Amino acid sequence: MSNEITLPDNQRVVELDIQGMTCASCVGRVERRLSKIEGVEALVNLPLESARIMVPEDVTDEQLIATVQSAGYQANVKTDKYAAVAVAAESDAPAKTSRTDHTTAHGGSDLKLRLIVATIFTVPLFVISMIPGAQFPHWGWVALVLATPVTFWSAWPFHRAAAINARHFASTMDTLVSIGVLAAYFFSLWQLIKDPNVTAHIGMAMSEHALYFETAGVVATFLLLGRYLEARAKSRAGDALKTLLDLGAKEAVVLRDGVEVRIPASELVPGDEFVTRPGEKIATDGFVVSGHSAVDTALVTGESVPVEVGPPAGARDPGRQRHHAGSDGPDGLRGADRQGTHRAACRSHFRGLRADRAGHRRGHVRVVDAVHQ
Repeated sequence: MSNEITLPDNQRVVELDIQGMTCASCVGRVERRLSKIEGVEALVNLPLESARIMVPEDVTDEQLIATVQSAGYQANVKTDKYAAVAVAAESDAPAKTSRTDHTTAHGGSDLKLRLIVATIFTVPLFVISMIPGAQFPHWGWVALVLATPVTFWSAWPFHRAAAINARHFASTMDTLVSIGVLAAYFFSLWQLIKDPNVTAHIGMAMSEHALYFETAGVVATFLLLGRYLEARAKSRAGDALKTLLDLGAKEAVVLRDGVEVRIPASELVPGDEFVTRPGEKIATDGFVVSGHSAVDTALVTGESVPVEVGPPAGARDPGRQRHHAGSDGPDGLRGADRQGTHRAACRSHFRGLRADRAGHRRGHVRVVDAVHQ
């Protein structure tokens, strides 16, 4: 099974990392901008913040990046962060990729801090605005003080995204959030300035005043909570993928002129023969050349029962048994003829298929996106 696609001779596939998308409207706008380039077909993936683009050979990466930036988003050619994680695992060093750092620093810590600040100010704001028994003379001015940092600092990501989209004569969910929060805040501020004594009396029912500072605070806080949970889910998904890649062997013992040499698994090349001893993990995909063993293929098949493998009569013929990267060899000694590159190993196929399925949108989803836009 392979996740590779067959392309015409005059076309190639480019993958971009895209920052700044927040909803289906963003996805649609980026796809429309890219599709305006002759011969370009684009599929944008919101959860992975990426785009898979089929382009003619004469269309440059810089042209694609400039097109995405003209739509109001940041883009760069995708680096194989999964390969970077695998290489880092082999060297016992942390993987460093621009997107990973971006997600961790901005999608996690920044949102968490803004959410904490918003919660601290919104809870008392909601109490004094909605519970008459908690009110005191001129509580409206206290509500103004509590709502201000939530409206302008905590909700800043929404305002910033709305402003960027407005520059390109477009609107997204961030535009709705920003307008709603600011409208509630400034309308309440106007009411308070017009009548400074509007909250001079305690125990006021909601119908006795027109202050909606709590609306601005609650809307911003709940939406920040959603953004934070989304960013955390993405981070956990990345950790799960790193764990999957860590299941692979970090080193391989190859045969060079009959001598066993231990090298990093990433340095294996097609045609290498490597040895897997009892209890070791199979370094990459390949075929059994010599020896017999029971192989744990649970990573590939899900079956917990080990599978007996070995070369058939007349080894090195096309019918010899194949094994997959990440499988365990609990018994016996065998050599293997490496097939393909390290990046094309079975785990990489799993990752590629997962990304393709995550980026695929069925027909009814496209209809919903169109209505949303």
